[in-house]
Amino acid sequence: MLALSCDIVTVITVDTAIVITDDIISVTTSDKVIVMTVDNVIVNTINIVIDITGDIVIVIIIDIFIVNTIDIAIVITLKKFRNIPYIIISVGGEVPGEDRSSPFQDVLRYCMDSHKFEVEALTDLSEVHTSPGLDIGYKISVKGKDIIFTGGETKFGKNTWIIDVWKYDTFSHQWEVITKLQNVRRHHGMCIMGDCIYLIGGFGKYRMKLDSVEMFNCKTGKWSTLASLPEPAFSLAATVCNGKIYAIKSRVYCYDPQEDRWKIDNGDPPPFICSDALTYGQYIYLPSRYCSRLTRYDTTSNTFEEVGVFPHSKGAGSSVICDGKIYRVGISEFKAFMEWYDIEKDIFNSAQELDLFLLNNNLVSVPYIKDFR
Repeated sequence: MLALSCDIVTVITVDTAIVITDDIISVTTSDKVIVMTVDNVIVNTINIVIDITGDIVIVIIIDIFIVNTIDIAIVITLKKFRNIPYIIISVGGEVPGEDRSSPFQDVLRYCMDSHKFEVEALTDLSEVHTSPGLDIGYKISVKGKDIIFTGGETKFGKNTWIIDVWKYDTFSHQWEVITKLQNVRRHHGMCIMGDCIYLIGGFGKYRMKLDSVEMFNCKTGKWSTLASLPEPAFSLAATVCNGKIYAIKSRVYCYDPQEDRWKIDNGDPPPFICSDALTYGQYIYLPSRYCSRLTRYDTTSNTFEEVGVFPHSKGAGSSVICDGKIYRVGISEFKAFMEWYDIEKDIFNSAQELDLFLLNNNLVSVPYIKDFR
């Protein structure tokens, strides 16, 4: 049994024992039932665990833990947050120069205060790769508060593949290798559904285009080989919508995990090359770093619809949804601007110029609470 004392409920009696190895904790109270599924329980001096599945977010900050032969006693502080805020994080990219661009390894946080975007460095990518090129073809995606890094090759054609799959915890700011790739790949599609990481297509050894699809289950720690794409493809924009995976480039591929089967939407092809696939409701929004147009794909009717145009002609890197808005860094005459589209209001906007100008950087959105820093 696990005994907990906190400032909200004096004593919580827990019916389910805590299992540190499986990273799962279930909590039940007499007044109100709170069930928490926690991705990570790190037993260090200060530990933070969080559940973002419901309307109310419960955060446990573990101050002291005592492990006996039979029981585990933990003194904790419970904090409640409703409508937890999300922030935008930028990963990697390159700094443009007069003759050539140079790699940029920092992981940055955009401080969005009244649409004033300032940049704070959180960490760098030296853990992931030590000799990066300008575009090494790795992919990133978000699982809760963690950023997952997969694949890539540090020097094309030199057999310098990134085998380790890295996780960066945006709360503890710690790096961790969670597994190793079964098969090397770069410029692949990547998305996360539930506890599973999906890697789709890309390039493998000898620059062979891949149709293979693999899944890593973060809970079991096991890899699975799934049904292959209908055809080899690379640089796919992948996302999850209504329990299915969509991978989009010149065609729309849809994967049903229940049937382990891909199908091709035989309707009209995407109107342009999209850089990202961003899910909002039944729609998949498709921004591009190569043009200012924004379109969306309706997963119920399998049709494309033009949404509008961003203020600046090109995008510097990837795009991300945060707080109901699609953000991207627009570029114009070697200047960078944070611009966004408000999905509910159907309005395009552009903020002030950014001090830092990066190309080909990756944007993600993660939960953020100031007390964690």
